[in-house]
Amino acid sequence: NKSAIFYSNKKYQLKNYIKNSWSNLPSNMIKQELQLAFEKSNLFNKITTNDTNSDFTLNTKLFEIYNKIENNNAYSILSISFEIVNNTNKKTKKYFYEKKTKLKKNTPYSFITTVNRDFSTILVNFLKELEKNSFKS
Repeated sequence: NKSAIFYSNKKYQLKNYIKNSWSNLPSNMIKQELQLAFEKSNLFNKITTNDTNSDFTLNTKLFEIYNKIENNNAYSILSISFEIVNNTNKKTKKYFYEKKTKLKKNTPYSFITTVNRDFSTILVNFLKELEKNSFKS
């Protein structure tokens, strides 16, 4: 059912889409999606969310995720940064991605599917950058 959606705006939290879309905060889903993407990429021998001795640490910040109305058009806005830290030599490399995509329809469902697609595109580009920069362990 693509037409029914419940939308709530909770104070001090990101906007939550409950039905037909986000079942969790976007920041939590991004964490899960990142872990899955890294496991599939084979860039690193082991991927863990536990605080262990590791060669690299990934810090992620979700800056913006919202629906913007501009000139009678609706857009999804997504900006996120990744910082990868080499724990051996303490060198860091930062990546920043920002996407503004025009929605096909100004509906919550269109917004969510567009943001999900944009995040997938960003993730593919980020993994390509890591591979290109020899972050293979």
